[in-house]
Amino acid sequence: MSEIRICANCGAEHPIDQMFEVEGDWLCEDCADRLTVICDHCDERIYAENAIEDEHYSLCHDCDCIIRTYSAYYDDDGRTYCESC
Repeated sequence: MSEIRICANCGAEHPIDQMFEVEGDWLCEDCADRLTVICDHCDERIYAENAIEDEHYSLCHDCDCIIRTYSAYYDDDGRTYCESC
């Protein structure tokens, strides 16, 4: 019998092998896909809201994806954009 965990976001029960541990919380795959990102620097899954913009990373102004600063596109107002936007 597989160990079961409750998703910290939606409250649904899932087998632990179908969940992700994020910053001490257990999230189901759907919630993890919507709420988290994988850090390009350390490969850890973190909450997107905790991803910090710094000199290495920025958020795309249109789609909120995290992009490396050196691959970002900028408009005349200094807003950053990913290649897709």
